[in-house]
Amino acid sequence: MRHSRAVIRSNPWYQKKEITFSDAITAVRRLFWQEVFQHPPLATGVHKLPKLFRFTLLDYLSRAA
Repeated sequence: MRHSRAVIRSNPWYQKKEITFSDAITAVRRLFWQEVFQHPPLATGVHKLPKLFRFTLLDYLSRAA
């Protein structure tokens, strides 16, 4: 797995100065799902999805508890 820098995502109404445990877990989930999207199992249609939809789906999957 390649090294990347985690981005702290925040909502406009709640600005964060430091990363929280929840942010760290979200970053790990995002990296996991990003790998799944880049190397999907056989016979899946992930690569057929529009790029913007894949990024939106990636955001929702990484934030899910």
